[in-house]
Amino acid sequence: MKTRGANFDLWFHASPGATEVRDDGVHLWNCDLDDTAGGRAAGESCLSAGERERATRLKNETARRRFVRGRAFVREVLGRLLGVAPRALEIGVGANGKPHLVTPTSPIRFNVSHSGDLLVLVVNYGAEIGVDVELVASGSDLLAMARDHFARPEVRQLEAAAPDARIEFFYRLWTAREAAAKLSGYGIARASAETAAIAPRLEVCHFELELKSGRPHAVGAIARVGRD
Repeated sequence: MKTRGANFDLWFHASPGATEVRDDGVHLWNCDLDDTAGGRAAGESCLSAGERERATRLKNETARRRFVRGRAFVREVLGRLLGVAPRALEIGVGANGKPHLVTPTSPIRFNVSHSGDLLVLVVNYGAEIGVDVELVASGSDLLAMARDHFARPEVRQLEAAAPDARIEFFYRLWTAREAAAKLSGYGIARASAETAAIAPRLEVCHFELELKSGRPHAVGAIARVGRD
């Protein structure tokens, strides 16, 4: 499925099976980290030694299972796109925590976000990219969070909004800021300072995911540096 973002096409994929990335858009995959039906991307065999070691340090079983499945899912998707075995990928982490491909050499850029049992992976060709996804939690004190992180005009808009509109507006702002910050690997607290230099070329696209019945829906944003 394809939708049109602010300045680029966004392609949604239901499974890791895609084998190419169009160079004129962004591709998105989502993974239910608690669903191991069929065993897809569920094992540790394709993880690096460092990833397996990190998994063993996680004492909470749910956290460990989600970590393993998430890393395996990312490797399966990227491996299919690059035509290599998932375990053959070398994925590095920058000084600010942003993942990147080391081996094989490729112009593909990717980013990952997760919220609870949901993971989202975005991939594009050549442009630096960031993504954030959030499971909508209506019971949170959104105004308090906004006052800590948003500009005063944005806070005033939230305060004036009806409760239902306030939830949607908050998550659009939050995910857009976080996605923009993740272009460089920094969190939302440093978003304004770290993304100011690329602001004129920043492209942002919002998306929603309808999940299985009984689960909260998810909203997210993708940010990438526009091409010259």
